[in-house]
Amino acid sequence: MTTATANDRSFFIVLALLMAMIVCIPILNLIDPSPPGVLGSVLMTVFFSGVMLTSVHAVGHSHRVLIIGFLLAVPAVATKVAREFLTGDIITVTDHVSDIIFLAFIVVELLRALFAARAVTANLIACSMCTYLILALWFASVAGLLECLVPGAYQVLTEVGDDVSIASQAGDIAVYYSFITITTLGYGDIVPMIPASRMLAGVEAIVGQFYMAILVARLVGMHLVSSAD
Repeated sequence: MTTATANDRSFFIVLALLMAMIVCIPILNLIDPSPPGVLGSVLMTVFFSGVMLTSVHAVGHSHRVLIIGFLLAVPAVATKVAREFLTGDIITVTDHVSDIIFLAFIVVELLRALFAARAVTANLIACSMCTYLILALWFASVAGLLECLVPGAYQVLTEVGDDVSIASQAGDIAVYYSFITITTLGYGDIVPMIPASRMLAGVEAIVGQFYMAILVARLVGMHLVSSAD
């Protein structure tokens, strides 16, 4: 099995799309004069689809991985595009399920690339950052699915103090919630209301902290070994 080489910059493309999605979408939602979140939602779909396709290329160290990746990416991208034109619980649940399966595959392949590496390179650092961000997107998809299956699993505290469902907010609210959870920041403006959503929040926080601790140890260890050689 081969992994991305030091000269390969594929992970930087994935990272750039991830950062563009995270930074640009909230800004566009603020300045979008059209009905709430339309422009942001469309660009979220474009960026997310771009992340999916480029991440498949980045982890595609073999034909088997490329084929599996694209087979999983096709329904994920298709359902995401379909949600821009169709509404209903079925298409929403299908979108979340396809995202969960695809992102889980990508995270596994990214972790393989990380632990198969023998030297610390710029591309490896980009790979580690992509893994962290995509892991957060995976938890966001799980939270979105949970809210679809159990309405009221999450509640959002509005400016006037009313509690509303996360499903009634902008499409990127689950992504925001996931990032503040995995970093253990937790502003408290989005609250898990049932045991399943509370457990998911706890697991995400634990996984996020373990990932950072193990990643730092791994990178430092590789750097020391390469320096000694």
